[in-house]
Amino acid sequence: MSVREYKAKFTDISRFAPFLVESEHLRCLKFEKGLKNSMRRSLVALRIQNFWDLVAAATKVEQDNIAYHQSKEQEG
Repeated sequence: MSVREYKAKFTDISRFAPFLVESEHLRCLKFEKGLKNSMRRSLVALRIQNFWDLVAAATKVEQDNIAYHQSKEQEG
């Protein structure tokens, strides 16, 4: 699942349990926990406290991972 797809699903599900994401900090923590391990490792040390900044950073990491894997395949 892409970050974009995960964000949409996360946002939709969050509407049914607003108490789990009542603060920006909790929202970021919950979102981080649902990311792929490789992405989470890259983001957790940044301690991003704004949800939209976290989504943007996760998207950037995802794009970088895709580019890395594509370059590895071409080297092959």
